[in-house]
Amino acid sequence: MEEKRKMDPRAYLSRMHWHGDLQPTLENLNGLVYAHQTHVAFENMDPYYYKKPVSLDPADIYEKIVERKRGGYCFEMNGLFCWLLNELGYHAWTCMVKIVRPDFDGPIPAMHRGVIVELEQDLYYCDVGYGGPAPAGAVRVEDGFSVEHQGEFFRMTALDRYWWEIERNDSSGEWVPQFRFYTMPQEDVDFMTMNYFCSTAPQSIFTQMPFFNIRTKGGFNSIFGEDFTYFLQGKRSVQKLANFQDLQQVGKIFFGIELPEKDGETTVE
Repeated sequence: MEEKRKMDPRAYLSRMHWHGDLQPTLENLNGLVYAHQTHVAFENMDPYYYKKPVSLDPADIYEKIVERKRGGYCFEMNGLFCWLLNELGYHAWTCMVKIVRPDFDGPIPAMHRGVIVELEQDLYYCDVGYGGPAPAGAVRVEDGFSVEHQGEFFRMTALDRYWWEIERNDSSGEWVPQFRFYTMPQEDVDFMTMNYFCSTAPQSIFTQMPFFNIRTKGGFNSIFGEDFTYFLQGKRSVQKLANFQDLQQVGKIFFGIELPEKDGETTVE
């Protein structure tokens, strides 16, 4: 049996371009979240384009994200980030999360993986694996707590005895629900079924079209289907991606990832 490569926290930190202090403090935790979001892209090319089931083996995720300098989605990135935090001396675990969509009317399944960090007797929610505007730092799990990260405002609300909700103050000034989660620790095996569905099922949105997202200083870059969006300092530009070669070029320049060739289809659908 081939021996798994050793996972090196220093190599992961270099992948994130983090060269700061490593003491397990709230300030450093915020910095690590922001560094991850700005240097490791959310992307779903394994489920969508390469038709590969996503592995939850930490060594496989490490090899993909750190050694091959790819990105990933929530089950991969928040899982590996949680491992890194524990290696750095934090007390961290992953949790079940429901993504709230204001236009969706019905029961919301828990189909997202987040990270909980216990620090100085307080709990904090962190997320480096969401394909949208997740908080660029930690949000304390305390009813009514609000915080600003990189010019965006987030508020924590206790829904009941178990569930918490994070709201984001969008450009209209309104508080918009974003995540619902509970703080009970979850292991990799607890995400296996939902990860398998998300990475293989024809009904999964991750197998139907490409999704990319990366935070930038003052904005973000994203791909949703064939639309590439470049958002900076309040100005948005959108261009169409005609084929896989366009996607490769944009992925390298704007998301910092190199996508290998694959025989067969080349059109972004």
